[in-house]
Amino acid sequence: CWNLSKSSSHPDLGNADNSLRKLPVVLYEISTLRELNLAVNGLEDIPRGIGNLKRLQVLHLYSNRLSDLPKDLIQLQNLATLSIGFNRFQEIPDVVHQLQRLRSLIVAGNPLGSMMWSQLSDIVDLEALDARLVPVLVAPQDAVLTAKLKYVDLDNMGIRSLHLPPSSIIGSINCCHNNLSTLPMCFPTLQSVMANCNRIQELHMTP
Repeated sequence: CWNLSKSSSHPDLGNADNSLRKLPVVLYEISTLRELNLAVNGLEDIPRGIGNLKRLQVLHLYSNRLSDLPKDLIQLQNLATLSIGFNRFQEIPDVVHQLQRLRSLIVAGNPLGSMMWSQLSDIVDLEALDARLVPVLVAPQDAVLTAKLKYVDLDNMGIRSLHLPPSSIIGSINCCHNNLSTLPMCFPTLQSVMANCNRIQELHMTP
């Protein structure tokens, strides 16, 4: 039982690693929330109403049983970090594409398949992406990254090629445990590369 008052100030609320099955209605009335952590519970859905948390900047929903998100999530236009990893998403929900201030997205461990790359291309201002351990449901994948990404974790995805636009500002990339045979390293902003356990025979580098 949660004893929460909607009139109280709760800038951050953590309820991770519990056995929460349903969200209390009063939670949506705490309009001061900036960070909400509901990770590692047994949630199968997020009821409508979460759009009332208009100050929310960080939302952790990883390691639940979610396969979709409510459409009123679009009202969270201050949301910068969304973690939905290790759930049951087969595609990135449409509402995620409409979060204009979203900069960090964690989708690791979901059965997204190769359609993930075309879906991610719509999130043009994304700076950090964690897609490790997304199982390969189709033929080996080609990873096509957007220009504004600065941090990318693509560990263990079965990727065979990696494509970055010439204007990329990538700073850190983890692409271990894939099927890469070449690796682009010709970006002046690149500071960290982890590419262990691939099939790399050639590095593309500039002086």
